[in-house]
Amino acid sequence: MSGQNPSEHQPQRRTDTDLLPQGTDRTEQVETLQAYEATKGQSTEDKDQETLAREFPKIDSSLIAAIYGDSGSLGATREMLQALSADEQ
Repeated sequence: MSGQNPSEHQPQRRTDTDLLPQGTDRTEQVETLQAYEATKGQSTEDKDQETLAREFPKIDSSLIAAIYGDSGSLGATREMLQALSADEQ
C-alpha cells in the first residue's frame, strides 16, 4: 500500500462547468433562451435605464445600471447622475 498514489482513492472533483449542458443540449438551451428574450419584452428597469442613458449620454451605461441597481429608483438614480454630471463640468 505504500507505493500507491493517494489521489487514486479520492473521488474525481467536478467543476461548475461540468454541470452545464454540452453539445446539442447546449445549442438547444441557447436557442430557447434567445427565443424567450426576444418575446418577453422590456422590463420597467430596462426602460428606466435606457431613459437615463439617453438623458446622460456622457455617463457609461454600466455605471448607470450599477447605480440604478443599488437605488432601485429612477428618481434617485437621476439625482445621482445629475450630481455626477455637474462634477464633470
